[in-house]
Formats: sequence, structure tokens, C-alpha cells
Amino acid sequence: MSMTERDTDLVVPEMRDRLLVNRSGKLTPSQWFDLVIQPLTPMLLLLLPAGVFVLPRLFLLLARGGWVLLLLVLVIIVGSFVFRARQYARRPLHHATMTARANTPPVWMFWRPLVLATDDGTILHFGKRLAPRPKIVRGQRYTVYYLREVNDNVLLSIAPLDHPKTSHWQPDNAFHERATRRAGNDPKIKNAND
Repeated sequence: MSMTERDTDLVVPEMRDRLLVNRSGKLTPSQWFDLVIQPLTPMLLLLLPAGVFVLPRLFLLLARGGWVLLLLVLVIIVGSFVFRARQYARRPLHHATMTARANTPPVWMFWRPLVLATDDGTILHFGKRLAPRPKIVRGQRYTVYYLREVNDNVLLSIAPLDHPKTSHWQPDNAFHERATRRAGNDPKIKNAND
């Protein structure tokens, strides 16, 4: 297998699309959607048992003014989506050249994060990812786009630094402008500057 074929296998078309959007400091529509609806799963898990008990009595409940309760639940769900959308609209994307500290964990070890290190030695753990499952090789250098969250980092896109198209995936002027504009809205950056 030639070097170009190997590199092409490591960067799938979906990842290439994400790299091209992330390089401008923006999220793809699918990344945006995943971030915004992320709290829906725990909410549904909490509401499902309540729904099992309430569903048989729903018509009776609605007849007695229970529609207010149903409306309240809907407002809470939509409110959480709006809050998260607003939160991520103000958060800057980050870019770094990193070195893999370990190979990609096997699929059955889904809970293990990807571990990468920046050039200055800072080790970052990526427990969440909004990208296709990357094939990471220990010791290899990568160009990485990510979001910082309170307790974790979210991997947005990644590509080997020695890929022939890496120069097309480096941050552009719009990335730096957005990062500067949004940096004032990022609590982690504000706290670091204080």
C-alpha cells in the first residue's frame, strides 16, 4: 500500500468535510446538532419512567388541565436546547498540533478517551468526539480541532500532519478572527486571563 493510499484511509471523506469547515472556526451542521441535543438522552431516560405511569392516564390528565404540565416539560426541553445552542455559538474552536500518546482504543473500550499531547507537553484527554472514529497511531503527529468543556475536551476533527492535504486543513484567517471575537465569551479563557 502506498503512502497516499494509507493517508487517504486515515482521513475518511466525512472527516475531510469537517476539517474544511472547522478550519474557519465553525461547526458543521451535524456537529452543531449533536452538541445541542446532547442533553436529550439523559432527559428522555429520566422522563421515560414518568411517561410509563402517565401515558395510560394522559387523556384523563389532559382533561383536568394536565396540558399545563405537558407544556412545562416541553418548555424545559426546548429551553435546554436554546441554552446549549447559545452557549456553543459563543465558544471558540481550538486548533493545535498534537502527538498521539496511545493508539486508538479498541471499539469495545468505548469509554477510554483519546490521549494527545501538545508541543509544550500538555496532555489532553478527548472523552467525547463529534467526528468519525479516527485511527490514531502512537507517536504520530496530528492537526486537531477541538472544543473545551468544563470537564473534558471534545474532538471535532483530526488528520495526520504528514497527510498530503494537511495545508488545506490548517486554520484560515476567519478561524483566528472568530477565535479572537469569541475568546471574551469563553469562561475558561476569562479565568485564565484574570
